[in-house]
Amino acid sequence: MSIESDVSDAMDSLLEEWGSTGYYIRDNTTTTVTVRRSVGQSRTIELNGTLVEYIPVDFILKTTALPYSEPRRGDRIKYGSDVYEVSTPGGEKVFRQITATMTRIHTQQVK
Repeated sequence: MSIESDVSDAMDSLLEEWGSTGYYIRDNTTTTVTVRRSVGQSRTIELNGTLVEYIPVDFILKTTALPYSEPRRGDRIKYGSDVYEVSTPGGEKVFRQITATMTRIHTQQVK
């Protein structure tokens, strides 16, 4: 086995053991997905000349569970009663491939 394979297996186990049901929303289409939510450390950023507190919330899910080839800024993830918009401050990429089988999506809470 390779290290990448070991990491992919560990991530699969993480979702199986600790994942929860979420809903990936784009336009008028909603897809049920298993996700693991991760809340990052709060940081202060400048946005249009104003300092604002930004709390990143990432979701990890299987790449094959994504209903689209790539997450897109403005997509939403509903998790419990909360809604998160796919976005990052400063125009950074909104997702990252963790492994060949897992994707991390960057969001911020909107509701």
